[in-house]
Amino acid sequence: MPAAQALGIDLIHFGIVLAVNLTVAGMTPPFGAMMFVSTSITGTKIEDYTRDALPYIGQLIICLLLITYIPQIVTFLPNLPSG
Repeated sequence: MPAAQALGIDLIHFGIVLAVNLTVAGMTPPFGAMMFVSTSITGTKIEDYTRDALPYIGQLIICLLLITYIPQIVTFLPNLPSG
């Protein structure tokens, strides 16, 4: 966070990009903790999970790209004037 502040990055934008990025990372192999938990609870194979989760992972990546390169998507509400 101090590095983001020093570079002039909006901290709300940084936090949301970080959260979505961690969600994508948690769902994808080889280190996806959410993937391993889901497959162990449901008793499915990792290959089946990956095949079924690909559309959702793709949508998350598109959302990540949008909020990364168009920060107004996530910062318009906090930047509204109070009143």
